[in-house]
Amino acid sequence: MSKLTSPKTSRAASIREETRRIITARGTEREELLANSDNLSAIVPLIPPEELLFTLRELGREDAVTVLSHARAFQLQTILDLELWNKDRVRPERALYWLQFMDDCGDKAVVKWMKTLEPEELSLLFATNVRASLADEDGGPEKDAGPGEISFTFDGVYYFTAPEKIADPVRKMLTLLRLEDHSKYLNVLEAMLTGFDHEKEEEAFDLRVRRISERGFLPFDEAQAIYAPVPPARLPTMQKRVEGSKVKPIGEALQLPVPQTPSGIRLQGLLNRFIGTEDAGPVMSQLTLLTHKVVAADSLDAGEAKSYYLAGRKVAGLLLIALETLAGQDEEKMAALLKSSWLEHLFRVGWWRVESASKKARAMVKNGWPDGKMERLLLLDEPMVQVLNGLLRKRPKLFHPNASEGEFLEFESMEDIAFAERTVEKADFLGRFILRAIDFSLGDLKKAHLGIEDDNLKGSTLFLTSLVNASLGKGFHFGPIQREKVLKGLSKLWVENKPPRKVRPELEEEAIRWAADLMSASEAETRFLREFLDDVIALLEEEYGHLAVKELPDPRFLKGIWLT
Repeated sequence: MSKLTSPKTSRAASIREETRRIITARGTEREELLANSDNLSAIVPLIPPEELLFTLRELGREDAVTVLSHARAFQLQTILDLELWNKDRVRPERALYWLQFMDDCGDKAVVKWMKTLEPEELSLLFATNVRASLADEDGGPEKDAGPGEISFTFDGVYYFTAPEKIADPVRKMLTLLRLEDHSKYLNVLEAMLTGFDHEKEEEAFDLRVRRISERGFLPFDEAQAIYAPVPPARLPTMQKRVEGSKVKPIGEALQLPVPQTPSGIRLQGLLNRFIGTEDAGPVMSQLTLLTHKVVAADSLDAGEAKSYYLAGRKVAGLLLIALETLAGQDEEKMAALLKSSWLEHLFRVGWWRVESASKKARAMVKNGWPDGKMERLLLLDEPMVQVLNGLLRKRPKLFHPNASEGEFLEFESMEDIAFAERTVEKADFLGRFILRAIDFSLGDLKKAHLGIEDDNLKGSTLFLTSLVNASLGKGFHFGPIQREKVLKGLSKLWVENKPPRKVRPELEEEAIRWAADLMSASEAETRFLREFLDDVIALLEEEYGHLAVKELPDPRFLKGIWLT
């Protein structure tokens, strides 16, 4: 039997596949897969440390202890780096919690971890809650234990004082450390004798920063480098991965799962091409490093599962945008780019594409909208104004009408880019159309603000108000209309003047022809105009189509026409 098909190799592949299923599952599904697995001792060491932490949080205490007892010291080290710190300050209460948690896992697991964990990390665990002192002249503790504390000694020379609820775990773990690695025990003892002061905290924090930096959790300022845009033309001049060759693996665990979003699923399909090849490890390690850098750069909480989902979703989206920018829809070329390029470079190409859309919006606003009249930006109808607001952010985001109300999303596809850029073009055209078609003054706008909520004074309001004024014989002019006269003006626009009223279907075509006489418009701009007219007609029918015959409209609840 060949090596590739040996029982040992086959079992290893089976274990990794089972682990992949577990880390891509969520919630109760993951719990059930773990509970029903006969391979926990082989699977747990392969779970990414962050995913292991989130799994432990979701499990009941008994199940969590069973799972943690199989973890490698590398995984525990990463978990402690995430759990024991709040920015640059140690969280003693979390150290206390993890001492208890580790002790519950049994002597075998504790010895395994303490043999591998650095003395500084063990000192951090113990010295933040436990103090040590030399015995006094009478052979007792130098200082009596305080309320809720217990003192104990191994040799009558050094006394340890710990909170009562962790005194037994501390005594047992220090005993094991003393027997298994006396040199490391002395290091921890020294830390407890001198106390965990601010200087030691700084030293511990520096060590923690170095460790997590290797996993991509860079300091905030350093992490911002991932948002330095790379134009597509520059990518060929940048170092290829095949030249830089190997990527340092992140421990021995599998890498973070790709979020199962549309962009994530498509990216995963491309990544699946590398399964079983020598490129699989380097590519997936890069993906995890990049996700961690986004967590750092976006100031996400590294101890929360949602942070990795959001960062992973952004990474998948921007990589896909970059691949489509560079290779169109050719998946062979996309896979070749994933293989030969550093993923961070591709991420930055994707960000360049997002920035390109943002620059178009910024250019329009810088010049003033519309046409040098910057104060009239508020005349944009939704969702155009929200899309532009998203593009104008320091770190551009997408607002899509189908998104939850008020939610700005990350750009995840070229469709998102196209939607945003089309919105900018549409806003620019409608600004020029409103200026050309409607007779209005800044003074009228200021007066309108007194009678209309600012949020409701949009281009549609200008157009419909002007349309009704024209119907009343006042010209296509934006000016206030008396409530008593608006119904007369509207009567000429309806198919039939009784509810439910509908606007005459030929009105839109008349408006299109009228606009064509006013200004030249491309085919795309004509579509923009038609969409705008569809929206204003729908607004008119919604607000006025249901009114009873001779019922006067109440301006407090209407936004389509300026009423007095």
